[in-house]
Amino acid sequence: TLPDLWAFRGALTGTPSSACPDAPETPPRIGFCKSPIWEEGEAGMRTALENAATELRAAGAFVGDVELPESFAGIWDAHARITSFEAWRGFAWERTHHRDQLSEPFREGRMKRGAACSDEDYRAAQAVVAECRRDLEAVFGRYDLLLTPSAPGEAPIGLSNTGSARFNCIWTACGVPCLTLPCGNGPNRMPLGVQLVARFGGDANLVAHARWVERALR
Repeated sequence: TLPDLWAFRGALTGTPSSACPDAPETPPRIGFCKSPIWEEGEAGMRTALENAATELRAAGAFVGDVELPESFAGIWDAHARITSFEAWRGFAWERTHHRDQLSEPFREGRMKRGAACSDEDYRAAQAVVAECRRDLEAVFGRYDLLLTPSAPGEAPIGLSNTGSARFNCIWTACGVPCLTLPCGNGPNRMPLGVQLVARFGGDANLVAHARWVERALR
């Protein structure tokens, strides 16, 4: 539940425990952000998001369409460079002493990209993300939160991978708080989710508005 999530956040951050923020009385201003990779999502996911937007409007929320600024065109490449650069260094002991125990996709993908990423490439990627963060602030001047896909669709079958993170890494790269609420099931009866995103540092506002959204979608 969202109160569980709030308590868990307090434990992780070492902050004093407090009551989970209540849902606001005023319906939120929600930006429906399909993102530039909307077509990469499965049909079931797209339908779930569109239905959620319709239900939220019916419940009284203002829901407007949001297009991300042009700076976001480079965020996927920047995120990949940053995480690969840091993984190469963060896993230095493992790749030196237990390289054979790292999965082949990790060794041949993330590790190789990290080894090839120079300090200059890393700093350039960080600059791209910093620009996206600044541009995102203007978006949150008009909306309390964004409604966006959390994943392309259902969880993939099997344990070989966790699926594509392309819909989620936009927001984790920017360091903004985001959470996912369940929203129906896909064709394999696995759960789908809608992702809610708030401005940098707006954890409490995100959880409060998520409580409003959760009630509206139920």
